[in-house]
Amino acid sequence: MRRFVLAAATLLLASAAGAESLRVGVWYPANSDQAAALRSIQVEPFGGDAGDDLTVQVEDVLRGIDLGQGPYFQVIPAATGSGGEALLRGTADTEQRFADYTEEHERCVKDGDGKCTSAKKKFTVKCTRRTVELVVALRLIGQDGTLLWSDNRPETYQDSFCEDAESSPRARKSIGRELAGKVAARLRRDFAPLYANDSIRVDENRKGLNKTEAAVFKQAVRSVKDGDAAAACSAWAGLDQGHAPTVYNLGLCAESTGEDAIAARQYARTLSLDPRHAMARRGLDRIADRTRAHRQLEAHAAE
Repeated sequence: MRRFVLAAATLLLASAAGAESLRVGVWYPANSDQAAALRSIQVEPFGGDAGDDLTVQVEDVLRGIDLGQGPYFQVIPAATGSGGEALLRGTADTEQRFADYTEEHERCVKDGDGKCTSAKKKFTVKCTRRTVELVVALRLIGQDGTLLWSDNRPETYQDSFCEDAESSPRARKSIGRELAGKVAARLRRDFAPLYANDSIRVDENRKGLNKTEAAVFKQAVRSVKDGDAAAACSAWAGLDQGHAPTVYNLGLCAESTGEDAIAARQYARTLSLDPRHAMARRGLDRIADRTRAHRQLEAHAAE
């Protein structure tokens, strides 16, 4: 894990992020711990009428995952031979459904010269609503035959066209490629952690502070907006530690510099003062996500 964490650590410095926010390095864990632990995946060509498109897009997505130290996965096409810590296989088929209906349309009434007048007349046209669904069945299987991950979620596209339309409906093949791209994009989040340098807002609520402390708090918020996070955090540290927004902001200060243990204590303290403090709850969720992502990176890097 260390090589990935250190690559991102330089982004964990507190800094202004526009408005009243601090930059926080956020790790989003992969949805599958088993997939994230792998270093090589063999991709078998998918079956079905959309299988070829999906195979190519999935291989491209998996090859493109890079957390700063080169490709996260070695992707092995089945045509090159055996290998890989797991085999990705499946099928992808497009299905179309049509439903007829009618619509009331308007057109202008033309004069004797064939020019439109201000008068309108209504008429009924026949229309069709089309639903295109990409039905997938994907399986990631370990070397010992264990099912590591599966996905049966379809992707759906819907459009409508009427008999008086000036353009033709979109081609089914084009829609299938778009839906295959959406399925492939899901694998990015399922198979590997994702790092982002996010802007997290401070709590600007001064209610409960006396006049002097409220002025200091307000100036601290202004310091964040001006890009001086260190001054803001120092100011909040000198205020009433029974004030939930102050305690939360100190937690955010700690999180923005990578001190998760301190941040977690501050967020928990915030919730003890104000159980409805949603920002503190989200802070704890971020820390939990980061912890899980780090475990995944450790498993991935293990020999």
